[in-house]
Amino acid sequence: MPLLSVKNLSVSFQNNPVVNDISFELSAKKITALVGQSGSGKSITALAILNLLNKAKVLGEINFEGKNLLNLSQKELCKIRGNKIGMVFQDPNSSLNPLHKIGKQITEAITIHYPKTSKKQLNNRLKELLKIVELEAFFNRLDDYPHQLSGGQKQRIMLAIALANNPKILIADEPTTALDISTQNDILNLILRLRNELEIAVLF
Repeated sequence: MPLLSVKNLSVSFQNNPVVNDISFELSAKKITALVGQSGSGKSITALAILNLLNKAKVLGEINFEGKNLLNLSQKELCKIRGNKIGMVFQDPNSSLNPLHKIGKQITEAITIHYPKTSKKQLNNRLKELLKIVELEAFFNRLDDYPHQLSGGQKQRIMLAIALANNPKILIADEPTTALDISTQNDILNLILRLRNELEIAVLF
């Protein structure tokens, strides 16, 4: 059984179609890639899954755990976003809050969904996440701000945030766009390893 099933998804803005009748499935331990030229609707499709589009008309079905996500309230969706489905965006510079320390930004992803998590549990999970994204040395740099990190390090922090609550699905919206060639390769290999080790479904 697929973890998530998209059926006949169409998205339009002010009667201008952007995505037309697309269907696909996401399964555990598999990477599904949406390929197309710039402006073809790849990011729009990814954002539609978590209902992150403003003023868009979205038709079709996005079935996850027996529910059509398009029919859920914002309160219900908030329990899924960043919890059961994690997302990494194209540009970490616009995704990370420049005024907050990176340690706080990772732990917030946990406490939003599990506010009773103890400080000890948060510290243990932080160590686990930094190891998962190959940033073990950063446990001593959790008070750093995003501007103190390289592009690749920021994207690994974004991955740590997306994986904070052991999601079943990871949506990676062109996560290597803002990175140099060498760092792009590192991030791609990391996502491949995470897919295997965590047995998650990846939409790339």
